Amino acid sequence: MDVGTTEPSGHFARLRREAIDLGQAELRARRPGMPKLTDADSSPQERALGVYVEQIEPQVRGAVRTLFHKGYWPTYSGFNQIDGPQIIRVANVDVDRLSLTPEAAENLEALGFSLELSGRNILLHTDKLPKLDEIRAAWDVVADGLPDRPPRDAWRIPTKQSEWGEIERTSEALNIPIQKITAAFQRAKLEELSDETWDEMLNCDSRDRSWTLEDVLAYYPTRPDHPREPQKILDAMNAGDTLPATVVLYRDGEPPYLIGGSTRLSVARATGRRPKVLAVRI
Repeated sequence: MDVGTTEPSGHFARLRREAIDLGQAELRARRPGMPKLTDADSSPQERALGVYVEQIEPQVRGAVRTLFHKGYWPTYSGFNQIDGPQIIRVANVDVDRLSLTPEAAENLEALGFSLELSGRNILLHTDKLPKLDEIRAAWDVVADGLPDRPPRDAWRIPTKQSEWGEIERTSEALNIPIQKITAAFQRAKLEELSDETWDEMLNCDSRDRSWTLEDVLAYYPTRPDHPREPQKILDAMNAGDTLPATVVLYRDGEPPYLIGGSTRLSVARATGRRPKVLAVRI
């Protein structure tokens, strides 16, 4: 292939296909048939990330794992657009206040790449037509060069997919078109939950301040409509893990409405924690 005359869009389309094919082949070799992410066949890191490592594009896989060990929470990575920048999106750190070490910045430039830190997106740019191994090398420089243990929040923005059942339930209960809720979900940001809002949320168990931690641990596993596992949430909080935030719907002239995350709120209140919630405003 004459790289000098190759169109960038065609080159990166082939690279993306190569990355996907490599990952799928690796996953088939590890898990024949339809793989499922279970405790028995995955590592703690994979369960935390929500994917097998083979499902992370190979050129960015090492960087994602390095950043996770440093305290970042990657949620999306790899080819962002056919001929656009590579991306790692994190859920728990505003990266625009971070920077590479001087040595890493120099090494990245020598490889022919540049870095953009914007919001929660780590973007890798290049004007060349690289091979996957060159992109991998650049990502490794980035991951090694970003600071250890960034300022970490106890709460992260949950994915729409993880809350889909609760979004559907809310749409039916309040007679709000689901498209309206999902559009607001995409725009929503994390906000600290005030006592006033907490007390006004009529469909929230933890409005009752008399509940002790023992009450919470005893009630939720036996809840008739949908049993939960508050002990796992408590263990994660005590370990300093980052948890998906509770989702709250705000409407003009109406009390706030809990979309999802009642157990997380109950454990937080019973242990004296001030949670952040994803504030969905319509």
